[in-house]
Amino acid sequence: MKIKFINMLILIFLGFSVTAQIDNGTNYIPDSRNSQLKADSLCDQLFTKDGKTYNVLVKETTLEDVKYKMCRDYGTNATLSGSVISLENSKIEKIIFSDGKTKYFNKSKIQKTQKKIEVPVSSNAQFSGSVYYGLPNTLSAGVVLNTNYMSEVYATPTDISYSSLGPVGLWASYQTESKIGIGLDLNFSRSSAEFEYWNGFNDSISGDVYTMNVSRNILRAMLRFDAHFGDNEIVDPFMSLGIGYRTTGNSYTSTRPGYIEEPTETLIPISFRLAAGANIYVVENIGILLEAGLFGGGLLRVGATYRM
Repeated sequence: MKIKFINMLILIFLGFSVTAQIDNGTNYIPDSRNSQLKADSLCDQLFTKDGKTYNVLVKETTLEDVKYKMCRDYGTNATLSGSVISLENSKIEKIIFSDGKTKYFNKSKIQKTQKKIEVPVSSNAQFSGSVYYGLPNTLSAGVVLNTNYMSEVYATPTDISYSSLGPVGLWASYQTESKIGIGLDLNFSRSSAEFEYWNGFNDSISGDVYTMNVSRNILRAMLRFDAHFGDNEIVDPFMSLGIGYRTTGNSYTSTRPGYIEEPTETLIPISFRLAAGANIYVVENIGILLEAGLFGGGLLRVGATYRM
């Protein structure tokens, strides 16, 4: 009878041990255990982002956190201790389950963050190009100041009508990260006129009328320096200084017999401009150029800008 009682105690003790090892009442999730436990490891491994590793038995994984108990591995047996612990997914790097499967956390978010760091969103260094038209055209004022006009025309029966072009131009610039731009400004202006005139007082009495055709043009090429202000992606204000070369051309022809044109040269072959303005980008890389300045082609410039 004594031997039977001892055997019964042994069976009760073994039953209690087995119950403690499998965490009685625990509902294990499928990916934390196979139906056949591996002999080499019965615990899951949880790796945190701060470099720590824990032997655990995962009980539940959600979109927000992982619930687990601490696990001790004794080869063919594993024991659990403590209450259920909850850890946020953002603090977990990965979990290696006892069946060999691995689950990574926030992998896509990490890749997106690295991509933003490696590829800059924008840069202040850029190329830009502008085409513009300037106002007013002042070349017509020089028609009557030229020696070919003053020495030939006594008077005109009617007012002189002019046709003008420009200044029309192209401005290309490279802007550094320090917001200082350097570029080239090219523009062309032209003015022409055709009118009748008297060569002297006697012609006005006799009615002898002659016809004169006049054309004047200016070509400018300037090295231009720009200082840009502010960080606004839509409005890009600037101040500019340009200096370079200018050449002029004049043509005076007349129907009067014996008329000889006197050649004229460019008196000051230097072009200069001081200006301020802004590029207003109506879409991502295409904007409207507005500029006001002195000398160098137009008091006011209006155009279109493309930046790269």
